[in-house]
Amino acid sequence: MQTIFSYSTSPSLNGPSHFCVFSHFDACNGLARNVIHYLKELKELGYQVLFVSTSQFLPEGGIEELRNLCHTVFLRENVGYDFGSYKAGIQYIQNSGIRPASLLLANDSVFGPIQPLKTIWDPAILEEFDLYGMTDSFQHGYHLQSYFLAYSRRLLESEEFRDFWNGVENFDPQ
Repeated sequence: MQTIFSYSTSPSLNGPSHFCVFSHFDACNGLARNVIHYLKELKELGYQVLFVSTSQFLPEGGIEELRNLCHTVFLRENVGYDFGSYKAGIQYIQNSGIRPASLLLANDSVFGPIQPLKTIWDPAILEEFDLYGMTDSFQHGYHLQSYFLAYSRRLLESEEFRDFWNGVENFDPQ
């Protein structure tokens, strides 16, 4: 991963926290209001957000808003789609020695949430389940949609999780 810009609002955390790697892209290098709203909802749920953007830059006002909502903000080369950004965020967490209580992967490919996120999501569900997806699909074979995937600590610390994410390669269609 090539980090173009890194900004950390809280480099040291006491105790395990719920983390979210949020994948962002805006072709016009903007920061849509619905993305800010989504980040506020994630923060209200107790998530430390690693915001990974593949835009060329973020607007100054947007950086100020992100400063209050995110643990870390990255700009990275636009390769690998959301999985490339997820992998970059996961590598940051692993390299920082952070041991999250859970990990949520989310992106801006959906508009919302249109109701408070706490009415449809509680990270405590990961005490019972190791993997949770908001939506499943049968297109191209059964799978969970990647716009909202949550992992328990048990799964995060598994060899299978490490092997899967270490095997993800960036796809560059150019």
